[in-house]
Amino acid sequence: KCLNSDQMKANSPNVKKVFIQRDYSEGTDIKFQMKFPQELEEYIDRQSFEHLIDTLNTIYSDAETMSGRTCCESCLACITAYLTYICFDTYYDKKCLNSDQMKANSPNVKKVFIQRDYSEGTDIKFQMKFPQELEEYIDRQSFEHLIDTLNTIYSDAETMSGRTCCESCLACITAYLTYICFDTYYDKCLKKVSAFIDEQNDTIWKPRNLYVTDPIERGLRVIEIVIYEPMASHPTADHPNADNTNSNSVTNNRKP
Repeated sequence: KCLNSDQMKANSPNVKKVFIQRDYSEGTDIKFQMKFPQELEEYIDRQSFEHLIDTLNTIYSDAETMSGRTCCESCLACITAYLTYICFDTYYDKKCLNSDQMKANSPNVKKVFIQRDYSEGTDIKFQMKFPQELEEYIDRQSFEHLIDTLNTIYSDAETMSGRTCCESCLACITAYLTYICFDTYYDKCLKKVSAFIDEQNDTIWKPRNLYVTDPIERGLRVIEIVIYEPMASHPTADHPNADNTNSNSVTNNRKP
């Protein structure tokens, strides 16, 4: 997650990429250079760029700082042969492995929520209705494929079978200690959902300035779809021409 953050990759051949290099002047700690690239001058102001890099550097520095908490995590992991990592996220995970969520909470995005479908009961199922807010970004077929696949996986996960019955009985007999040693079938289905959403985001949704959030992050109540608004709606005072430039860039990413 940290190394594959939510990058909106355009499919246009005239896309340019700017790489911000690591800063090794103070050692090998994770830190990026604050130098403002000339290629970005007509798109964004220096202050916004420096705020981004400074915030990232602060988070990475905090995650790598040796503290009593991180020492205890390391010692406890060694003592329990790393079984504790199966049970909870480390401090580093909580600090760094949420780059997609950080971008989804930025001020230049809109969010669309796909509600649960309770027409057939309380099983996990989401509505297939295509939101009007997404019409200019993605086609109906891609949306319905996403929702239908998710509903199929959740239905399979909740199906009562001999395997799930054995898992439940074994968990009761061992006071749920077996859950530390292996994932249940339901857990595997949730991981399958996460992998499917990641694949869909990378191939279909991100190139269209959209991002689908894993439903488990919203308690399986809704599916959150983030719409990244064009930067043209927030032009900088230093660069009045940025409006036309960014508007054309975003238009290339949308569905024809």
